[in-house]
Amino acid sequence: MILDIIKNGNIVPSEVTVKLIQRAIESSENYKFLIDGFPRSDENRIAFERIMGMEPEVVLFFDCPEKEMVKRVLSRNQGRIDDNIDTVKKRLEVFARLNLPVINYYAEKGKLHKINAVGDVDEIFEKVRPIFAAYKDIASDGCFSLGMVAHFEPTFREKDAWMYPRLFWESGILGQVLYLEAHAVGISATGIGCYFDDAVHDVLGLTGSEFQSLYHFTLGSPVVDKRIMSLPAYPGPNIDA
Repeated sequence: MILDIIKNGNIVPSEVTVKLIQRAIESSENYKFLIDGFPRSDENRIAFERIMGMEPEVVLFFDCPEKEMVKRVLSRNQGRIDDNIDTVKKRLEVFARLNLPVINYYAEKGKLHKINAVGDVDEIFEKVRPIFAAYKDIASDGCFSLGMVAHFEPTFREKDAWMYPRLFWESGILGQVLYLEAHAVGISATGIGCYFDDAVHDVLGLTGSEFQSLYHFTLGSPVVDKRIMSLPAYPGPNIDA
């Protein structure tokens, strides 16, 4: 039954699709899921919310010209029964009739992210990656992050090389103030232990070494990262040095 429906370019009944999704989710040990190509209609959406008792946190809409979509489908060579020009045209008609109301629904709820899907795989992935990054546990509860940019080369010309550690010292003092103030209001803060010199220059349109990114800091709700091992600052009597 399902193969006949797909071959004709139509949508599988919502009850059937949602039960398959539910079975896959319940049999998995993961707690986050990416569901591709769903919901494709308001009926799909309503059935999912009713059966699963939840809504998606984020919805991605890959906006691609019809001509490009047809070219990609007909050239993917996956042996699918619906990869033919007649079925593709039917699917596009179904999309315009059924999918667009779903897109509008999630857009009104502020959950839709529209992606320009013209380009190669790597280019499109770079557009999607920041969206997923915002939903990672380690970053999703952040308040803000900042970079500390200093007058670099002109400072050395005026005051000599001894200012190099001084600039980092000043950045550290600012970070310490942010850390203490964050904990005073019940959140947390930390320095970001990597350098973004080139990226900061690109974003701000800076060239040369007149300005330099010295330190990065972030504030937000604390998240325990099990990938990182914490040890006491100083060895105790039962801890090997």
